Amino acid sequence: MAEELTIKESDAKTSKQRKKRSPRSTKVVSDAGIQKDSMSSLSRNPSSNGGRHEPRGSGLGIVVFFALILAVVAIVYGIQKQKTDMLESEIENLKQDSSQKSSLLDETMKKAKEFAESAKNQAILESTTKLYQSVATTMQFRYSRDYTMMPLDPDVDAGLLEATAFILASDISSKQDTKTGLRAGVYANPDSLSVTDWLLANSEQTYYSEDITLAPSDVSGNTAWRYQTPGVYTRESVVVPTGDVVVYLTASYQNDSISTLLAFEDVLASIEFATQKTPQ
Repeated sequence: MAEELTIKESDAKTSKQRKKRSPRSTKVVSDAGIQKDSMSSLSRNPSSNGGRHEPRGSGLGIVVFFALILAVVAIVYGIQKQKTDMLESEIENLKQDSSQKSSLLDETMKKAKEFAESAKNQAILESTTKLYQSVATTMQFRYSRDYTMMPLDPDVDAGLLEATAFILASDISSKQDTKTGLRAGVYANPDSLSVTDWLLANSEQTYYSEDITLAPSDVSGNTAWRYQTPGVYTRESVVVPTGDVVVYLTASYQNDSISTLLAFEDVLASIEFATQKTPQ
């Protein structure tokens, strides 16, 4: 019994000692828990301690982000502007090319029309006229197909190198007076006489007198002189001195024959002094 009492007393004593130590142990445990919770809190929320610089880091990130966006926008804008400039340049080149092609087409059409008109006029000219070429000089002209060319004997006049008459075909066929019509003569002028002196020297052929007025004219770029002599047949004469020869052209008609005068004017307008003769 004594031993059981001793053991109980010993257990009671131990229990008391544990109770006395228990608050302190609880406090230690509590402090450790608080510290642990605090550390856990710090790990979850860095801003409460070492994370004070987080706001500055976030601001820098935002700036970098917007800077990158601006850089991308600038690059995209630059690329787009370059494409736009290239497109505008291509459009301008196309406009210029189109304008040049249009101008070239207009010029081609204009030349084609001119060629067609010239060919048409030439065809009409050849179908309505014939070409006369002088043997004694380089003179040539066209005359109406209504006229028949008749070479004359040059020996009838002194100094006459060549003489040709152009008589209406209708007058020949009807045996009408063939004194009307056109004449073309080439005379030698070895002494280089003036027009007036040459006309007076050949007055039998020219029907010229000093009281007749000479009117200056132009024939194929050469100075010519024109006059008219009245009579049964009115005679229109044109004198063209060229070097050592004189070209003498006349139109003889009655009753102011318009057709003869028009044919004479056409001859005068078509006269050329060519360096080379045109093939007939």
